[in-house]
Amino acid sequence: MIDGLGQGFWPGPGEWLGYQEKGGVIIAAADAKDAYNWVWPKQIASEPAEFERFKFPRWESYAQESEIFREKYANVPVERDTRPGVVAFWKGYEMTDPRLWDEDAWPVRLPHNPVQRAFRSIAFNRNEKPWLLVVDDIQKGDTEHLYEWLMQTGFNTETISINGNDIILGDATVKRDARGMPAPQKGDRQLLVRVLDLKDPADPRFFCTKPSFRLEAFERKDTLVPENKTGALSGARSFGMDKRLVIASRAVAPDFKILLFPHRKGDALPVTSWSEDSTRLTIETGSEKHTLTLKKEGGRTLLSSE
Repeated sequence: MIDGLGQGFWPGPGEWLGYQEKGGVIIAAADAKDAYNWVWPKQIASEPAEFERFKFPRWESYAQESEIFREKYANVPVERDTRPGVVAFWKGYEMTDPRLWDEDAWPVRLPHNPVQRAFRSIAFNRNEKPWLLVVDDIQKGDTEHLYEWLMQTGFNTETISINGNDIILGDATVKRDARGMPAPQKGDRQLLVRVLDLKDPADPRFFCTKPSFRLEAFERKDTLVPENKTGALSGARSFGMDKRLVIASRAVAPDFKILLFPHRKGDALPVTSWSEDSTRLTIETGSEKHTLTLKKEGGRTLLSSE
């Protein structure tokens, strides 16, 4: 998320850029730029007032929604989605395919929160001691922004400890000490979240420019309901309470590199080390040792396993 701006409508899928596996380590990457650049409203709401289906009971309720949409986005360009996969699915079926006979036809999109780049790359070790490395290359523009790396955890999650760049999460049902702090016992499930890299703001002296890691509770809601006037999220459907881990970076580009390691209380944690030029990362878990090469190219980090 950038400066608190999430997706206003349903997000579009990212574009897969590649997949490989070597020695039990899977590497994959996707380009998520479109999911920031555009929003996809309900297509039938973008139809003109004289749209034929609005004359029938099945669709007449959408006429008012369409009127509100046209008023709200009168000066915003609305276009058909032109991504190749969307075009391949819809082109040629405008008049004949049953996919078009109900509420929605060819998806349309509006400009939203454009970014210069938004790549996600992962390396997943599925050997005896599994771990997941997540590398997010995202950049809004050429000035600093607040970027938040989010991971929904489920409500039954507690912060066991934060020690430097190591965050340990566990079950909220673990035993507590006299202060009410979590006191997991040997064998209890835990997840290490290790922040291997993120960029600092130009002036990191002030706390507000360098937010702390946090696990926060929130209510999961979907898209806004435009006809509701009593509050920004008051009309949205609720999907209940949840928690999420937030790792923030105020920077021109945060360059998030985060390692996830599931384990049990008492297990040894991974040993991670960078080469002097930060192009090679070694991850050791017991007898397992893997070295990854990270090469920047075209604004994206290319991962490879040695």
